[in-house]
Amino acid sequence: MALSRVTMAALALSLIGASVPSHAQTPIRAKVHTLVGHRNDVLALAGTPDGKRIVSASEGEIFIWAIRDGSNSLRIVHPEWATAIAMTPDGERIVSGSSDGVIRVWRADNGGLVRELKGHTSFVIGLAVTPDGEHLVSASFDGTARVWSLETGSLVRTIEAHTGGVHDVAVSGDTPFLATGGVDGLARVWSTDTGALVAELSGHQGDVRAVAFVPGAGELVTGGNDMTVRIWTIASGVQRAMLEGHTDAVSDVALTLDGRFIVSGSSDQTLRVWMTEAAEAQAVLNGHTGWIRPVIITPDGGHIASGGHDRSVIIWRAPPW
Repeated sequence: MALSRVTMAALALSLIGASVPSHAQTPIRAKVHTLVGHRNDVLALAGTPDGKRIVSASEGEIFIWAIRDGSNSLRIVHPEWATAIAMTPDGERIVSGSSDGVIRVWRADNGGLVRELKGHTSFVIGLAVTPDGEHLVSASFDGTARVWSLETGSLVRTIEAHTGGVHDVAVSGDTPFLATGGVDGLARVWSTDTGALVAELSGHQGDVRAVAFVPGAGELVTGGNDMTVRIWTIASGVQRAMLEGHTDAVSDVALTLDGRFIVSGSSDQTLRVWMTEAAEAQAVLNGHTGWIRPVIITPDGGHIASGGHDRSVIIWRAPPW
């Protein structure tokens, strides 16, 4: 379905979340490549399991890039905006969420369309694949998170997750949990197997725009429009730490494979790196010239990738440096 200018503006505001300050950029040793080619904002990123390629999503297209030299190896023409991206653990499929509410599964080798998953009634803003590759979890501004069978494309369950819309979804690598962040200012943890509510985390002032599990720690990291990153103990629902430093909305969070470091991206045009256990700032990465939307750690743990309003994807070396 085509989006009106009003609808597209609403989508942009929900993704950006806040105003963008301007500031001087400085060289950073962690930067590896700046990948340029998208014609509009970069809204989502994923990495191939071997850590060799990055998948990026924007208006009407998906690109696959080689991390080694920054070359663009494949362009997939995508209906409407591609607003979310995930990859299957075997590296054979790319899954995209769209501004038209449709989820599409693509072949990673040649970009061929495998199937479409329909059911969401608003744009799909978050995707995550379970570690066994059997299920896909999607998040939408229709307020639901949905669990799908990747083998058949059938809907397994619908979770009425948040009032006003869901900003992000994550799956745990060591527990049968998924997490959602919402417009209602809450983060919630759910049973992937049953859809039952496990924990409700309340404390952000404004939208919770990002969620990520800390590997093996029983903790969840969140980021929000209140410019903070927060660490929560899932079992008790208690906030362990609040990380402050960003000067605008926190749009995404990611963790290194060992869980030692959190990387957050913001509308203030910076990435910040934090030490998880000590809840302390480690570094600020400058390089983008507009708001940042997606931030990922590649599956091999070697690189950070970020994208946003400047239409670029920046590849950085992941900590520790």
